[in-house]
Amino acid sequence: MKIVVASSNKGKILEIKEFFKSFEIVSMAEEGIILDIKEDGKSFEENALIKARAVFDALIQKENVLILSDDSGLCVEALADEPNIYSARYANWLKGIDENSSDLQNNLALIQKLQEKKIEKSNARFIAAMVLLGNLKSQKVQFIAQGECLGRVYDNQKGDKGFGYDSLFEPLGFDKRMAEMELVQKNQISHRFKALENLKKQLQDFLDA
Repeated sequence: MKIVVASSNKGKILEIKEFFKSFEIVSMAEEGIILDIKEDGKSFEENALIKARAVFDALIQKENVLILSDDSGLCVEALADEPNIYSARYANWLKGIDENSSDLQNNLALIQKLQEKKIEKSNARFIAAMVLLGNLKSQKVQFIAQGECLGRVYDNQKGDKGFGYDSLFEPLGFDKRMAEMELVQKNQISHRFKALENLKKQLQDFLDA
């Protein structure tokens, strides 16, 4: 059985490979799939489903393969939960441009938004909605899970590990940012890890049935 990760984000793929060590994990690129997927859902879950279905439809070999897709983002309490589902394109979204912006651009845009409101820190949460769908045992399967990580965001960056908004986000109960954590420590508390744990259990229950 193969799991194709519906992402080109190297950091995300690395985290997933670390988690699903007993499965064959490949990226879209390794499967020769290049897609420009329009993520126009109204929630993280809808966007994750849109991506997973598009990648599965693009597969040549559809037997005993699953697509693992996620849509995740940061919700900042002081900014009415922005950037939310626009997390990957926040800097461009603020300019009315509907395409992804770089991690650095997004971080700087969020810092600027906080500083404009004279907010040094705010309660925040990372959210991840994850989907596993495909064909197993000659059956179509679909599993969905969601995970959260509570914490705070600050108007400055710290750390050079991780990706996305990790350099701004300090998880609850810690005195360092996610970007200052080793992958093993981050995986124990992250929103993606919690969703992956749930998905893995659903998958294992199906395989054991």
